[in-house]
Amino acid sequence: MKFLNSLKKNPRAIICIVFAFVFVIGMVFATIFDLKISASLTRLDESVPSITVPIFALIVEIIGEWPSNILGAFCAAVVMRAFIKVKKPWNYVGVAVLGAVSVYFVYSSVEASVEGIVELADKAFSSAHLLIVIPIAVILSFALFIGVFMLSEKTAKRLLVPCIVCGAMLALMFVGIQAGKLLWGRIRMRQLVAEFGDVSLFTPWYKLQPFSGYRSFPSGHTANAVSLGLLPLLFGSSIEKKFPYAKKATYIAVAVWSAFMALTRILVGAHFLSDVLCGAAIAFVCVILGHYFMDKIRNS
Repeated sequence: MKFLNSLKKNPRAIICIVFAFVFVIGMVFATIFDLKISASLTRLDESVPSITVPIFALIVEIIGEWPSNILGAFCAAVVMRAFIKVKKPWNYVGVAVLGAVSVYFVYSSVEASVEGIVELADKAFSSAHLLIVIPIAVILSFALFIGVFMLSEKTAKRLLVPCIVCGAMLALMFVGIQAGKLLWGRIRMRQLVAEFGDVSLFTPWYKLQPFSGYRSFPSGHTANAVSLGLLPLLFGSSIEKKFPYAKKATYIAVAVWSAFMALTRILVGAHFLSDVLCGAAIAFVCVILGHYFMDKIRNS
């Protein structure tokens, strides 16, 4: 009874338990049926072989990383603004690094979108397309910086610590995802079909192929979707007073978006069930840590 009562007072613990339960059950299914699930959802035709990819899933792939990348770019820009106001010799280094990080987030989103659109047209992405990517990225980055520097001093000051925490957790997630991709070296479903023409080369998630150059495990798109659970860190007291259910609504929206993203990643043959589950788990841990650290800071 004491345990149940303590859970009632700590909804975050309940969320963690529910997520852990879903993750474990999902990984058990993935361990047994990973390939079968992907074969069914992609409508694999082994005689060719080929898969059928719905257009909406490809569109989600193109735009899927925009929300979290813009969040990262915004956080970096807010911290950069604070560095500019610091009259120290080293502040220029911080400004340059944070500015570059912010621009990188925007640029990577634009590049991925243009590349996806080009591939939808059955053409190959080339250096010539950078003439489209770079101007768009520059304009959007400039607009973001203007927006951040137009914030009132009070708002910028309030956002500084949450943006530092949020940015740190996004960086931690990025490192975790990229390290996993390098160490597992798993071949994507669509690569098994298009490049190898042999799905028997499928490898289960527990077999590592370090530095093979393949990057199926874990799912970055799914992790980016889950990482939007960091958004409430940026909510101020005024937002919480005007919209008392803003946090809950955000968490529900993020959960739905993450589940939808995970499904589309399997539908396009980019990932297996185990990939999206582990990508979600890495981001979930970062989100929980972000809220934990923010609570500690606010209560100190």
